[in-house]
Amino acid sequence: MSSSTPHSTEPHAASEDSDGVNIKKIITIGAVSLAIFAISAVVAALIMHGENKQYATRGLAPPPSELGKDEIGLVDQVEFSQDRRLDEWKPAKRKRLDSYGWVDRSKNLVHIPIEKAIDQVVTQAGAP
Repeated sequence: MSSSTPHSTEPHAASEDSDGVNIKKIITIGAVSLAIFAISAVVAALIMHGENKQYATRGLAPPPSELGKDEIGLVDQVEFSQDRRLDEWKPAKRKRLDSYGWVDRSKNLVHIPIEKAIDQVVTQAGAP
C-alpha cells in the first residue's frame, strides 16, 4: 500500500503564492512603471527648463490687447467697483415702465405704464 499525502505533488514556482499570483511579475511591472514615470518626469523638467531659458532671453511678452476692455468674448472684465452700467440701465428701464410707447406700429401694439397695467389686470380679474 502506498501512502498518499493530502497536498498536491505539483511543483510550485518559487515566486507564486498559494493563490497562483506571480508576485515577482507584479513587482517587476511596478518597478518598470516607476522607472518610466521617473524618466518622463526628468525629460519634462528638462524641456520646461529649456523653454524657460528661451522666454528669459526674449523678455516678457507684451500684455494682451484685450486687457482693460469691458468684455472679452463672453467674459465680463469690469471690476465691480468701477461698473456703472447698472446705474444707467435702471433709469432707462424705469422710464420705459412708466411711459406710453409703441412696441410694434405695424401691429398697432403699444405699451402702457406699469401701474396702469396692474390696475387694469386687477379690475379685469375682479369683474365677474
